[in-house]
Amino acid sequence: MSLNDDYKQCKKIIKQNSKTFYKAFSMLNTEKSIEGSLTMFIISFIITIIFSSISAQNNIIITSLLIATISTIIEILSPFGIDNLTVPIITSITYEILTNIIK
Repeated sequence: MSLNDDYKQCKKIIKQNSKTFYKAFSMLNTEKSIEGSLTMFIISFIITIIFSSISAQNNIIITSLLIATISTIIEILSPFGIDNLTVPIITSITYEILTNIIK
C-alpha cells in the first residue's frame, strides 16, 4: 500500500509541475486514475508472487492474478480514501481463501 501511495504523491508533484498525460475517473465520489489503478495491479501482482514463492504455494501465477485483480477492484471501489484499511484486510482474507482452494 505504501508503494502505491508513494507513487500517487510523486505523480501529484509531477502533474503540478508539467503537462503530463493523466486520465482520471470518478468512482463513488472519489477521483481515481488509470495510472494509479494500473500501478496498484502491478505492485499487488509482484508482491503476491513474492509471498507465494516464499510460502511454496502452487499455481502462483493464477493466485497472483486473482489477488491483484481483487485488490485493484477494492481500491477503486473504496470510498472516502479508506482504501489503506480495506485493501489489506480484504486482500489478506482473499489470499487465505484462495490458497486453501487452489492447491
